[in-house]
Amino acid sequence: EADERIDTTAVRAGDVILGLASSGLHSNGYSLVRSLISSWDLDLARPYQEQLQRTLGAASAARAIAAEPAHSLATFGEVLLTPTTIYAARMAAARRALRAAGHDVHGLAHITGGGLVANVPRALPPALTARIDPGRWRVPSIIRLIAALAGLDDVEMRATFNAGIGMAVVVGPDAVDAALGAFRDAGTLPVVIGEVLPEDGGPRYVEGAIDVDGEGGA
Repeated sequence: EADERIDTTAVRAGDVILGLASSGLHSNGYSLVRSLISSWDLDLARPYQEQLQRTLGAASAARAIAAEPAHSLATFGEVLLTPTTIYAARMAAARRALRAAGHDVHGLAHITGGGLVANVPRALPPALTARIDPGRWRVPSIIRLIAALAGLDDVEMRATFNAGIGMAVVVGPDAVDAALGAFRDAGTLPVVIGEVLPEDGGPRYVEGAIDVDGEGGA
């Protein structure tokens, strides 16, 4: 219905960008994944922990499994087939709660092909820029692993994959805590990842530290 549409003209400089956690690759970049499986002769039946150790090293593998215990007994192939998170129902529930608290979502972008760099600006009107702070969230180990196999640095990784953020949500600065609570209650993990800046003729997506308060974290 018309009143359910998100009006991106409501986005203003000073708004805050939240990220909703992804479950992994989200069915994005699998042409690259298939080519890597072939070129590296990777065994999909290999224990995922072993593949992490081979690619990222023992210490990184141990940290990854500690953070992602659901993958501890999985094979590499099973982790690649982790279902994509579908946000529609959770988004609707969170938005109802946010509206009941007197706020609303100003902008929304699904992070698909082209990663954060190509997709976050879709949540903003043309005259605004997104500044994203990559230090605000943890990247899933499967994305780290695939990026390492492909020889991608962190900047290239965020321009190729979702890097752990499946959806970007823009809200007003006074709605941050309410939005974080609404999304948590709806069953997803939100974190403050960026802010909206006035457009200055440069790129519409930049990266850098932000100073935005909020009780969320990933």
